[in-house]
Amino acid sequence: MKKYHGSLGIFYLVLVFTLLGFSIFITLFYISNIRDSIYYIIACILMLVVLPLILLLIMYKLCFTTIVINEKGIIKSRFNKTILFISWEELVDIKLYNPINPWIVFSKKKLDGVGIETARFFMKTISLVYVDDIGDDILRYCTNEKLLHELNIKKS
Repeated sequence: MKKYHGSLGIFYLVLVFTLLGFSIFITLFYISNIRDSIYYIIACILMLVVLPLILLLIMYKLCFTTIVINEKGIIKSRFNKTILFISWEELVDIKLYNPINPWIVFSKKKLDGVGIETARFFMKTISLVYVDDIGDDILRYCTNEKLLHELNIKKS
């Protein structure tokens, strides 16, 4: 049994760029003459309330997830609470997306023609950044030869 964690590096990167964006935003509005207009109020609400909430929700979903691959199946959890479990018998499709920075997605339904964002955010799937250890775990535990053949993985 091995645990895979969400990418905290992505979280820190987005946090740094968000803080940098806030500081530039505040500086530009401090030196501009539109502080008394409705555009200033709308921009402040968007930049200081809406954008951070959206980023927080996305980062919560991507970065604070733990995936466990074991002999029973794949378990997706956040803060030790199971969100989704897919047993090896229920697993219908495994897809690799983006060959440069690969993501692997496990699903109970076929993923033909489904993009990575749709699979990650709008379907009941388990997705994570692909590393070689995940391929080793799939070989160790998955008994579905059809899925292994589609992924071009051969058991020794």
